[in-house]
Formats: sequence, C-alpha cells, structure tokens
Amino acid sequence: MLTGKQRARAKIAAFSEAGLRLGLEIAKCTALDATAERVKSGGLAAWASSAWEGGFEALIFVSSAGIAVRAIAPLVKSKASDPAVIAIDEAGQFAVSLLSGHMGGANRLAREIGEYIGAMPVITTATDARGLFAVDQWASEMGFAVENPAMIKKVSSEILAGNTVGFESEVPIGGQAPGCLTGAQASANIYIGDSAPDLASALWLRPRPYAIGVGCRKGAGIESVEQAVKDCLHSEGISIKSAFALASIDLKKGERALIELAAKHSMAFITYSAAELMQVKGDSLASSEFVLKTTGADNVCERAALCACGENAQLISPRTAGKGVTVALAKSTKEYFFD
Repeated sequence: MLTGKQRARAKIAAFSEAGLRLGLEIAKCTALDATAERVKSGGLAAWASSAWEGGFEALIFVSSAGIAVRAIAPLVKSKASDPAVIAIDEAGQFAVSLLSGHMGGANRLAREIGEYIGAMPVITTATDARGLFAVDQWASEMGFAVENPAMIKKVSSEILAGNTVGFESEVPIGGQAPGCLTGAQASANIYIGDSAPDLASALWLRPRPYAIGVGCRKGAGIESVEQAVKDCLHSEGISIKSAFALASIDLKKGERALIELAAKHSMAFITYSAAELMQVKGDSLASSEFVLKTTGADNVCERAALCACGENAQLISPRTAGKGVTVALAKSTKEYFFD
C-alpha cells in the first residue's frame, strides 16, 4: 500500500518490444521507483506472484486489461493489502486503474503516469466518478493506517447516498472539511487517533508519524529484526501500526528481512546512501568508527529514521543494539489537511 506521496516501488511487465520501450519510459515517471522487463509467454503467473509477494506497491501491465486481470486474479486478497494494479495499452493511450484505486493509490498513479506519457487515466470508482469525498483515498494520501477496512464500505455508502458522516480527530486537520462530514455522531463515523473507538459504527484511521531506522547483519532473520523493532516501540508505548516507514542504508536495499518486515506491516521501505545519511544534523547522534569504515556512515539507524521523517524530525528513541540488529525511532512533523 502506498502511504502519503511516496514513490511507488513498482514492477512493469511488457510482452513485446514496443511494449517494453513504453514500459522503460513509464519507469522514468517521478511517481515511480520502477523496473520494466519483458515477460515471456507462460511466465506471467510467476512474474505476478513474485511481484505481489515481494512487497511491491504497484504492478503495471503494458497490455490489455484482460491479460492483467487474469494474471492477478488468483492473488487478490483485500483492499487493505493488495498493491495498486494498472493496465496501459501498448499505444500509450489509456492508463486504467484496475485494483486498489484508493487505498493502494492506483487512481493517483494512473493520473500521474497518464500525465507523464500523455495517456488518458481511466478511473471507475464511484466516488471519483461523482466527485465525492473518498475516505479511503484521502486516508492513503494522508498516510493513515485503516484499522477496520470493512467500515470503508459503510462510510462510502452513506456518502454516496447523500447522507452525512460523523467525524472526530485527535490530530489537527487543516483545510475545509467536505460538506458530507459533521461533528455530530451519525450512523457511520470517522475517527482519527490512537484510541480504539466503537468499531461497530466508526471507521478508525490511525496516524502514522513514526519512522523506524534499522541496521542489521547481512542475512539477518525477519524474526530477530521484528523482535528488536517491537522491543524499541514497546519501550516508548508506540504501536508498530503507527510507523509509516522502515528506513536503512542503501547497502541494505536487498535485505530480505527488512523488505518482508516492511511489507508485513504495510510500511514503506526506504534506503539512503551513506552521503545522504551523513548530511543529517544532530549533536546527540551516536557515532561508530567501525560502522563508518564498513558503510561510509557513522550511524545507520538513527540517521535513516531522521532522514525518512524529513525536516524538523525528532529522535524519539536513540540507537539500541542487540543480536546483530540496531534500531532507532524518529517522529515526523507531518501536517494533515482536507485540501
């Protein structure tokens, strides 16, 4: 799932030389961190399964919509976890949002790719078609975790029916609220915060302002990395569901444990070069000569967490180390808004 305005880690499949040329051009779109490849006849199912299970946020098919639908059909599970899927014809005329239009960000990607290559985005979700507030798309754009995605249907149904929906937020939301939202309780409600509401009547959106910085030995097991992360979060009283990103140095870009952990908890996996990490300012940051000689940065986890959170980030939990894993936690100063 895409969170906020992150670049989508995407795989692009093409089935002809012309399609591959277009796929390589699409891969250059600023909305994507993508690779394009030509998939041979008979290899599509394996390609789709590998991309799906590999934690990619988007799968793009330079093909007919039918080919894409048949490839992903056995893999579809839930709108809360499925990646964005887009089909683009070989002539580059249409960018069709096929799956996870809102939460997965396929609608946004179809529009951005369409603008980049001059294709018409094809969006068929009901709220978009009628110009109404789409709570799941808005939640994705703000980077909120959806704790009970089944309630999205109830909230959206009320909005589509022309009814108002109750709205309560524990964090400031800027801008003008859509007219369909009201401060009063209704038959369907939206709650934004960390305390569980009445889940029978409220869609619970959890803010995710935290980034987890991780350094680990090559080949570390996901169990040991996950335990170290959870120990760090538990010491601060923070749920792993409140973290939007797992961050590390680019030397770890292919580290399976980090990729799988990020995918398991619907976090972005972000890596930075040693030079980028060393640009982070802070008098109290840990420093290791050994790590500096090994990686080019004197500290990976603290600097990576702060990098992911952007300007004015706060280091919440400094470096902790154990069993070949180092973890740190930072908080962003992200602002939330309606428009």
